[in-house]
Amino acid sequence: MWAASLAAGTSAVHDDYAEALQQLVAALGAGRELAAPAGPQEPPTDLMAALEASIRAARSP
Repeated sequence: MWAASLAAGTSAVHDDYAEALQQLVAALGAGRELAAPAGPQEPPTDLMAALEASIRAARSP
């Protein structure tokens, strides 16, 4: 039953990795290189600061 529901819902899933890999293979096959993807638009989250803030919030009354 789980496999049937999974198979029914996979048409809505988009695989960015497979698409990027196909573009890379096509570019390399044609003798050209792809430009590096743009970096992240948002600055990375400071996970330690977020954890400390969460702990402080949980401990406060």
